[in-house]
Amino acid sequence: MIEQFLVSHVWLIESLVELRIYAAQSGLPELAKHLDAAIQLAHLEITLREGGEAPIATSGPDVAGSED
Repeated sequence: MIEQFLVSHVWLIESLVELRIYAAQSGLPELAKHLDAAIQLAHLEITLREGGEAPIATSGPDVAGSED
């Protein structure tokens, strides 16, 4: 069931990736960064929705004062 759910959302990830590529190639670096974050968030939410575990954060603003 998890595999079927993930496959049904492949189009979403692919669309976000295409938009990120377009933004990067069109001189829109901030938009590309936001789309990159959206791709990561989509992966996370899809995984969590199906009962998967969230990856452990190793960097970022909430990890031991790191601001990566």
